[in-house]
Amino acid sequence: MAGNDIWITSKYITNPGDDGGKSHIPTLKSWSADGSKMLAATNEEKSTLLANILFPPPPALLSVPDDYHYLEPVEEWTEIMQEQLATTINKLSPYKAPGLDGIANIVFQRCHQLLNYLLPLFNITIKLHMHYDPWRESITIILCKPGKPNYSLPKAYCCESKCGSGLE
Repeated sequence: MAGNDIWITSKYITNPGDDGGKSHIPTLKSWSADGSKMLAATNEEKSTLLANILFPPPPALLSVPDDYHYLEPVEEWTEIMQEQLATTINKLSPYKAPGLDGIANIVFQRCHQLLNYLLPLFNITIKLHMHYDPWRESITIILCKPGKPNYSLPKAYCCESKCGSGLE
């Protein structure tokens, strides 16, 4: 064995098996409306608590009056040009986790012939105001905010969403 291999082997032998490196969120502490302390220990309880903290419900009262009249749009959407799409794709982070379609950004960046298929697809989507249903879906991942002293508090977490369009 060379270098650190012996220490890596020792780590595998001495440490009990785990879940493959998945993060563990400790029991979360929160306070109810009456001020009593609540603990979320199960994954379901933690999920519910984090969802309530990170995605609060919309306000009960809308601030826009019922009789409000919106101005007409100044101009309609114009077609996306091939150069615009190419520039946008090239600005993407190449190795960011893929969207629901499973296609990494690097594929779009390296396979320039895909523009010939994507451009008409995006333009007709805009023109018809219709969107492919999986593009309306997203995956949300809960992440620890760096440098927080206490990860048992829900406010120590933030979320990262991945939309279904793939081009992120």
